Amino acid sequence: MTTINIAEGKLDFSRLIRESVEKEDEVIVTRRGTPVAVLISYDAYKRLKREEGYRRIMRARNRFTAGNIKAEDVYAESKEQLKTKL
Repeated sequence: MTTINIAEGKLDFSRLIRESVEKEDEVIVTRRGTPVAVLISYDAYKRLKREEGYRRIMRARNRFTAGNIKAEDVYAESKEQLKTKL
């Protein structure tokens, strides 16, 4: 992991991008010593988004299960609502 302040990052932005992609290294960008952003490769970003989506699905699943709601019921209700709105 690399940490760099904004001013230094501006001077060598191409190198930072290359490191984040080729080395799969995270670059922490700071302002006055406080982290404000992270530069990561697009592949790493996609992985994070997929993981976030999976966690959302699991939370929804757990709520449905706790409420004794069946997937078939949700599907049927959604289908009915779409019919009436179209």
